[in-house]
Amino acid sequence: MNSKSARIIIIGGLIAVAVGVGTYLVSTTGSGQQEGIISSTKESSPTQNILVAWGHLHGIGIDPGDPITIYVGTHKGLYKSSGGSEWTIVGNDRTDLNGFVVHPYDGKVMYSSFQSAQGENLEFRKSADGGLTWQTVSSVLSPPARFHAMTISGASPNILYNSPGRELFRSQDGGKSWEGVNSPSDNVISLAAHPKHEKVVFAGTANGIYRSDDQGFTWRQLDEFKGLRVSALAFGREGILYAFVASQMHLAAVGMVRSSDDGNNWTELGWKYRAEVVFNIAVDQVNQDTLYAYGALHLPSGEIPDSLYKTTNGGQSWSLIATNNKSHPALG
Repeated sequence: MNSKSARIIIIGGLIAVAVGVGTYLVSTTGSGQQEGIISSTKESSPTQNILVAWGHLHGIGIDPGDPITIYVGTHKGLYKSSGGSEWTIVGNDRTDLNGFVVHPYDGKVMYSSFQSAQGENLEFRKSADGGLTWQTVSSVLSPPARFHAMTISGASPNILYNSPGRELFRSQDGGKSWEGVNSPSDNVISLAAHPKHEKVVFAGTANGIYRSDDQGFTWRQLDEFKGLRVSALAFGREGILYAFVASQMHLAAVGMVRSSDDGNNWTELGWKYRAEVVFNIAVDQVNQDTLYAYGALHLPSGEIPDSLYKTTNGGQSWSLIATNNKSHPALG
């Protein structure tokens, strides 16, 4: 871990995250824990621009040809925004998008595993019109698996990986057929295919990060973050790997990190929300310093806002752009 970079980030014991209706600060106490602080300064921007009734989030996608266009796969269908300020639901399908990815070179093409409101798995689907309509590509398995971790290869976009947790599946024909490959020895929580090497894929687990150099048939565990949950992984087009590292399900231990050498060395970034864990990261393929992250914040009241954040400086600071709960402390 590059501890020097981490010290530079935390200046004067405070991390400030600017949002449209105030500032959410995270202070570092002497024990190293973080406490949320709400700025008393509020602007005139209406909170309804930030509140979105999307239920749970499952995946973030950015249109590679028009990176201001953001897609979010949710418990209540697909949402779309231009720049993150206004959100609309796409098409007429309101089924649960368990896993969700956008094609790395064609923003009209996206993939998802679907689940009905009754919990029935609706197979693996593809949209070729930006989510307006969906077509079943394959049933994957019998019975079909509910995929939550999903990634698509930037080096060879016909290659996709999916995992419901213990198992791992690979497709080499755009999702038409699937085969089981070997899963890491720990439960898979997140996946990221390398953008330059079609055989390389990373898996975030409850016990650190694993790497495969043969499309998932063999794995080796990285030295960093052993024993910690890696709940999110994502590559930028140039090969920078981002991850979110937590000590347990609902508590950030390390927070957001990045590696420019395929996981050999890591630098901490400006994410230190106490009791908030990130489950999905998306990187703008044009402007590599712009990222989006979905986090679930556990409030003392028991409420759990599902929220979307954005950074334009490579993760040093983050802005709240949407949440499904008005109790989020940044809206206080």
